[in-house]
This record gives sequence, structure tokens and C-alpha cells, in this order.
Amino acid sequence: MKMRSWNLHFGNKGLIFTLDAIAALTIVMTILIVSNIYILNSVNELPNLETLKTGYDVITVLDYKKTLESLNANNIKNEVDGILPNKYNMLIRLTSVNQTISIGSTIPNDRFIGSGKRFSVIANSGNATYLTTTFWIWLK
Repeated sequence: MKMRSWNLHFGNKGLIFTLDAIAALTIVMTILIVSNIYILNSVNELPNLETLKTGYDVITVLDYKKTLESLNANNIKNEVDGILPNKYNMLIRLTSVNQTISIGSTIPNDRFIGSGKRFSVIANSGNATYLTTTFWIWLK
């Protein structure tokens, strides 16, 4: 005996369309939920990225102004104090072949510390000195 609901004018196409719609809705909702979770987890990393970019910007300005080439701790500290925004602290370590200079505060243990490294060459009359600038930056 055939069921009356299966003997409709369009057959069972309505049931298949409904199942397709439910499957599509399930897939779309899953994608939205997963992307929302991903976005909420990545929002906490944005201030850390800003801190790190600020550190690279300070080192780039110091390198562009050729302040790092002087290897004078007082000049570099004065420039950093003028460039670095008030909400940040920074430690810079300059390492060349024959000396190492550290400028800045001690690194705290209770917050995010961004760090980076930049390599440069100091051209002295015919000689080249390789300089490694390592920095650590954090919010006050």
C-alpha cells in the first residue's frame, strides 16, 4: 500500500529540498561558530602585535638616523626617550665584534615581552663592522 504523502503532484522533491536546506544550514552555522571562536581568541593578540611593531619602529628610526652606529649609550638612550611612547619600556642590546652595550630597563616577568632583532653594517673607512641590535619591549 502506498502512502498518500508520497503521491504528491511533485513527488518527494520537497522532502529532498528540505533535507538539503537543513544540511546547508548546518554547514553554514558550523563555519560561523568556528570563525567566531577564532576571532574571539585572536583579539587578545592585537595589543601584543602593536607592542612588537612599536619596538621595530623605534629600532628602525634609530638605524635610519644612524644613532646606532655611534655606539654611544647616552646618545642612544636620549633618542629612545624621545621616540618611545610613554606607555612602553624598552631594553636594547647592541652587539658588535668587540663590545656589547645594553640600554634601558630590566625586563619584568609578569607581562608580555615583545622582542626582535635587527642586523646592520657600520661602514668605517674601508672596514665594515657588523652590528646586531636586539630589543625587548613591554607595556609599563
